Amino acid sequence: MRKKRNPQCSMELYYIPHEICSQLSGISQWLDAHPQFNDWIYEDLSSGDKQNTGRNGLSAESVLRAALLKLYLNCDYDYLSFVLMDSMLFRDFCRLEPNQHPSRSSLHGLISLLTASTLVKKNGISIIKNCCS
Repeated sequence: MRKKRNPQCSMELYYIPHEICSQLSGISQWLDAHPQFNDWIYEDLSSGDKQNTGRNGLSAESVLRAALLKLYLNCDYDYLSFVLMDSMLFRDFCRLEPNQHPSRSSLHGLISLLTASTLVKKNGISIIKNCCS
């Protein structure tokens, strides 16, 4: 079962006085101002769902943020999985719940479900251009 958002997760990033923290905080605030992205990502992720049962997976919001973090860090899925286990800042940015530790293969599987039309341009708003530039 997948949710659109993780409502219980902190809305504030773990603060570290560093440029990366400031940049991710800005991206996070921009994403919070555009909640429609979670709906679009949820549609992409739900297109292959056969049933709405089972353990909760990553929320649509977490998948979007992990995809943007992967672009921001310019890394592979193995490294992305590592930093999401190791770094409180990156976990907060992706709004992961305390018990969520996504593997390389689950990140790859989920992020690969996102369509180019959703990430690049949807209703005239480019997620990647506005977030990562």
